[in-house]
Amino acid sequence: MLIDVSVENMNHLPEVLEIPEVDGIFLPGDRLEPETWRRTAECVQRAGKSAYLALPHIFRKETGGYFVSHQRELAAAGFDGFLVRRLDEAGFLMEQKLPGLRIFDAGMYTWNREAVEVMRSLGADILTMPYEGRERELAERGYEDSELVVYGRLPAMISAQCTGKTQGRCRAARGKKEDIFRTPSFRRLRDRKGAFFVEDSRCRFCYSVLYNSVPLWLLDRVPTACRRIRFSFTDEEVGEVSRILRAYVRGERTPVGSFTRGHFTRGVE
Repeated sequence: MLIDVSVENMNHLPEVLEIPEVDGIFLPGDRLEPETWRRTAECVQRAGKSAYLALPHIFRKETGGYFVSHQRELAAAGFDGFLVRRLDEAGFLMEQKLPGLRIFDAGMYTWNREAVEVMRSLGADILTMPYEGRERELAERGYEDSELVVYGRLPAMISAQCTGKTQGRCRAARGKKEDIFRTPSFRRLRDRKGAFFVEDSRCRFCYSVLYNSVPLWLLDRVPTACRRIRFSFTDEEVGEVSRILRAYVRGERTPVGSFTRGHFTRGVE
């Protein structure tokens, strides 16, 4: 079983590097400075793991311009691949002819084998199983060259309108921008029905991600046909990341605290 880990808080990286069983790490492209790309990738690779750059959830014209302006650093960074979240990003990577694996995220929907073939024609080497897929539906689709997210808060909504900015609390307008770009800002929000969400402001590219209030837990439900899984860490406390990973490696699968099965057991209505 190949184990990948996605981190949104770079304070989690040292913990993940200490787990020998982790094969690859997705690094937050929203937060890493271009001048640190190569150094960070080499740090991950020295630990015997693949280093992937996770591209933003929203890829505006300005976002593309940002990566184009840093194309030299991007080409020299030596990333083993990229986590692709939008069709625009797949096109960007093809245009720039950047080497490395293209791992298409869950939002690049592959509900069936026909959709799988379309995404592969767009450059996908590895696909991510859709969050909305039921266990039986995913089995029919097939797990070949695909990754299943088995732990972590799932995005409930991607907002192109940053909630902090619309409320007059724009972080990028205060303090040193580089520090704000690097530092996660997780806030708990409650909707009109009383449901909680965790908001993460991605200030470099001015958008927000709203996560489910409880993490997905499929560690005890991984299908035998699945050969590649992903842990997605967001606002966990320092120390919790290594605890979860080490427990899984030891064979412990019992959920701790509140969790959700997502759509894995109940599908989409």
